[in-house]
Amino acid sequence: MMKKLFVLFLLLSGGLVVQAQQHYRDVVYLKNGSVIRGTIVELVPDKLIKIEMADQSVFVYQLDEVESFAREAVRGNNFRRFPGSDHGYAGIVDMGYGVGAGRYGSDFIHFTMINGYRFNPHFLLGVGTGVKFYHEEEAVLVPFFAHFQATLLDGLVSPYAAASVGYSFNASGDFEGVGLLVNPSVGVHFEVSGNSGINVSVGYDGQWAEFVIYDGHNLDVVYKVMGGVCVKVGFVF
Repeated sequence: MMKKLFVLFLLLSGGLVVQAQQHYRDVVYLKNGSVIRGTIVELVPDKLIKIEMADQSVFVYQLDEVESFAREAVRGNNFRRFPGSDHGYAGIVDMGYGVGAGRYGSDFIHFTMINGYRFNPHFLLGVGTGVKFYHEEEAVLVPFFAHFQATLLDGLVSPYAAASVGYSFNASGDFEGVGLLVNPSVGVHFEVSGNSGINVSVGYDGQWAEFVIYDGHNLDVVYKVMGGVCVKVGFVF
């Protein structure tokens, strides 16, 4: 099962890399021989054209200076076509499937929503909640957690590391507390536009809970971790 999860992660990552690395930019050819590449933000017929560069600077040219303009494909993660996502609000909605690991591990499906703040292109901090359904136990848990994400590159495709720490409650019963939750993960972020993208990750999900153990003579209550390896796909906006 672990091999299947790893193969699934590679397939999702590989398929999204192909899509995310194919982007387009505008090209303006001037009569003096210069070539300007960026994003055309304004075009006034018979008057002028404005083009925004990757560093957000804007150049204005009279149309009688322009020979022609076109659009070309861009491959790679060094061109940021859509500016504006360096800081501010960031939301993440993701879902995933976890395979139990360890003695107390159990398979589960989960859905989470994170509301956060992006301090710069690399660091995001937020809080989130969601729903986790454990098949074998037929239990539904609702976690509340803090989330941190560090994106290594400021580009269209970048690896990242993330961690969530919180506490879960049992929604199958009287919403009583279950235990501590930790979820470290690594993944790849694919930028769709300056304010949205797709995350694909794999990580460890540790949910502490009480278990009743019977050794043939006595009943004992122990506090152990329900471990699992989880593959997640998320939408960032």
